[in-house]
Amino acid sequence: MALPPLPFPREERGEGAPALDDAKRGDAVFNFPFNISGLPAISLPLGQSAGGVPIGMQLVGRYGDEATVLALSTQLEEQMPWKDRRPAI
Repeated sequence: MALPPLPFPREERGEGAPALDDAKRGDAVFNFPFNISGLPAISLPLGQSAGGVPIGMQLVGRYGDEATVLALSTQLEEQMPWKDRRPAI
């Protein structure tokens, strides 16, 4: 299974393009099962493209185990901080 591409630049999307266009392109294909299942999940900006665009990694926990997902997320943020990373404008 191929991963979805990076987000299109605004110029390629068209001014005022609705956010649902992303779902039609398949960007949401990895998110919706967890949105409807009730499993705790989080997407973290752990990677970065050559152009500085954040690339997320999704973590999913067992039903009702939000604590583990949040604890792992905290540890990852400590080891791979992202708060100061900003893509060029």
